[in-house]
Amino acid sequence: MRESIQKIASPAVIGIILGCILWPLAAVAQHPPSIGYLFPPAGQAGQTVEVVLGGYDWTPDMQLFVRDERLKLEKIGTPGPIIVPEPPYWFGKKARRAPFGLPRETIARLTIPADVSAGVFKWQAANANGATASGRFAVTDLPIALDSNLPGKAHLELPICVCGQIKLISEVDRIDFVAPENGAIKCTLAAASIGSPLRAILEIRDATGKLVAEVADTAGADTQLAFEARAGQVYTAVVYDLDFRGDRSFVYMLTLAPEKQAVTAGDSIQQDAATSLVVPTEITRSLLRESGEDRFRVHGQVGEVWRISASGEKVGSQVDPIVTVFGSDGKELARVDDIAGSTDAELEFRLPAAGEYEIVVSDLSGSGGSSLANYAFSIRHAVPDFEMSAVERLSVPIGGKATLQLNVVRHGGFIDPIDVKLVGLPNGMTVPENLQVPAKQNILKVELEANGQAAAIADMVSILGQAVIDEEVIHRATDPVLVCTTIKPPFMIDAEGQDDVTKWPRGSTFPAPVLITRDAGFTGEILLEMTSMQGRHRQGIAGPDMRIRADVSRVLYPVFLPEWLETTRTSRMVVNGVAQVADPQGNLRYSVSRQKTRMGFLPTGAMLKISSDQAELAFDPKRPLLIPLKVSRDESLGQPVTLTLVSDQSESSPFSAVSQVFPDDADRYDFAIAVNLALVTKTEYPLKIRAAVIKDGQYPVISETSVIVVSANRGP
Repeated sequence: MRESIQKIASPAVIGIILGCILWPLAAVAQHPPSIGYLFPPAGQAGQTVEVVLGGYDWTPDMQLFVRDERLKLEKIGTPGPIIVPEPPYWFGKKARRAPFGLPRETIARLTIPADVSAGVFKWQAANANGATASGRFAVTDLPIALDSNLPGKAHLELPICVCGQIKLISEVDRIDFVAPENGAIKCTLAAASIGSPLRAILEIRDATGKLVAEVADTAGADTQLAFEARAGQVYTAVVYDLDFRGDRSFVYMLTLAPEKQAVTAGDSIQQDAATSLVVPTEITRSLLRESGEDRFRVHGQVGEVWRISASGEKVGSQVDPIVTVFGSDGKELARVDDIAGSTDAELEFRLPAAGEYEIVVSDLSGSGGSSLANYAFSIRHAVPDFEMSAVERLSVPIGGKATLQLNVVRHGGFIDPIDVKLVGLPNGMTVPENLQVPAKQNILKVELEANGQAAAIADMVSILGQAVIDEEVIHRATDPVLVCTTIKPPFMIDAEGQDDVTKWPRGSTFPAPVLITRDAGFTGEILLEMTSMQGRHRQGIAGPDMRIRADVSRVLYPVFLPEWLETTRTSRMVVNGVAQVADPQGNLRYSVSRQKTRMGFLPTGAMLKISSDQAELAFDPKRPLLIPLKVSRDESLGQPVTLTLVSDQSESSPFSAVSQVFPDDADRYDFAIAVNLALVTKTEYPLKIRAAVIKDGQYPVISETSVIVVSANRGP
């Protein structure tokens, strides 16, 4: 017996989605949110800007945090509908890739005080299901332009910071700018440093389209170039992904500014074999040799402890340094690459003998040979001290416990105990008293407990450490930890078929059986929605938001399968269940549970097909515009076929059409379109026409065709 969606769920527009996960889920628990992007990804110091937050599996009760208390990020709206990627799509091998997430977008206000220095800052979000990892945005002291707001012929004046977004597969951004003077212009493209998956190719072309300079971010570590420009000349910066990928999370920040001196990677530069330094020294260097290597000679005494560091991050560079220490006999004595959470290098080295040592700084990023390959180098005597670090987020279930691990790095021979205190814990959460990192130990595990009456809330928690060093009390702190209390969902969602695969026609709607199991006493409404992180490239598969009444335990969730799907590949769908649940303090929060197993389908031949014999059609302004159409349909589709114009029908479009019904007794039909000649400004217009049947009164079956309309006469 068929079940009517209309009887158990409010109507929803079906959107294109990504597929489901490729691995089994663990025991049922709350499903935490995650961060996708912030756009524009940069703001100017001293300004308040409106930004769009792209979040995965977000709920209306999200809390926002900036990991620098000077800055403020505030919601000014609720999460919008789930956004699914628009065409074009990958087919073939690339379609087997894991897709990017399906975001809901939220409008927020970012306030940046005037005294905040340029740099990258982190933000997080949380709800009753958990906390997110950090997202990133930048603060700049340059004017900001959005690529989407640039007029077609706008020529930007330098210096400028352009914020862009490569939303679609094969999308290319072009930014025109004018060189203010003769000389070098430095172009820096930031993506990885602000959390974007974009691996950009940056081209600079002159007014004739000739390539002037280019660079590719093959390492995923951001990129930059410099070129010699002529005053008053217009140049174009071209930005696209090196694999022609695209997604709303592909945000970037392109800084264009005059540079006093530029040296390209092809230039030959001679440097001394090694530079003599004394301790302490702090310098900024460029890896000018193509080998990407600097050498320093330093003299020291036996027993001295040197603290040596090399950082590309401190100077905004893509350099990924390695530090190696050699003895006077050329033997390697110490080597370090990345420190925790960074591509910078740092080590402490105890001199085994008096004499001269050679310190070599090399680069893994491949950016050597350019004056843009900058890094900060320092060497100093290590003194007794300590540093602490911890995870950036921790979820504690209400009525349960979680363990927070504190990591300690000791310097200069410091071995004594460290007293520890947590400040800012959410109400209802406790930790043991008299926390201490024992002498000579580098790890402390702290048990956090949320009592059964705690509210579901999140707060930034500071971890403070105190120790006595040389009879002086020293205080150190970790970066803040976002700690939240979570609610266990009082329901469970699962697919009736539990990973079964069903053959289903392309261009139609697959009614996937979903089972809802509720805890005793829970009678709230549940919203079914596509989970944000699915599996494989989806090629336009779709599912709606669907509200489920308390008396319903089985529902047919409508999954739309577009007509262009590959018939050689199975696809999956996973949904979330979302419901309002009161925490122990009576606060209504949103609880999210992810479907345990998957709904699968293998596309077969289409049931409906619309086409036109004329891919390109010239129209006479003196005659009605008629598009000749042909419709083929399966015998099981007994309902009328409705034709609609789905191309742009805004006020500025010269074309419009009312819905029309294809005759039941015909296989051809002339689709009439009205033309406002006063709005005709181009020679060619692509028009898309859709044929749709509502099968069984509730399941859409859809086919589309495109025709290019050519106008011989333009309007005024």
